[in-house]
Amino acid sequence: MLKSILALGVAFATLTSVSFAQNTNATPRNGEANLSAGFSAPHTINVVAGGNIDASEVHDDCVGTISSTPDYRVDYDGDALRIGVHSEEDTTLVVHGPNGEWVCVDDFDGLNPFLHEPMGAGRYVIWVGTYEEDSQYQASLYFTETETPIEE
Repeated sequence: MLKSILALGVAFATLTSVSFAQNTNATPRNGEANLSAGFSAPHTINVVAGGNIDASEVHDDCVGTISSTPDYRVDYDGDALRIGVHSEEDTTLVVHGPNGEWVCVDDFDGLNPFLHEPMGAGRYVIWVGTYEEDSQYQASLYFTETETPIEE
């Protein structure tokens, strides 16, 4: 009986310790795309930025709040993909890249994040966050192969 209680306690502790882990395999809230090198840029989608997860739970370099579910997923076969966000509010960007690493971007183009260092070919799972806690804003998530942010 004591072993069962201990096993249940360990299982509960394990479940609660991963409650903030972002599931990179979850179905994205706003869809997904396959992009090939030389695609017609920008590839843009509308998203609602923000959520109730502290982005620093994903990685120490992250700020703001994101949703538990990814906003978008891209499979890319080139080597120069860049990701940006346009919003009238302060947004952040959390990306799980094809190399398995997490990259977080805050202000780059004013209050808009822009991931200007390409991460190569593969799968990108993206969360668009808000800098201000408990906020949600309309935003445009875009993909390009240019080295500078796209003007809105």
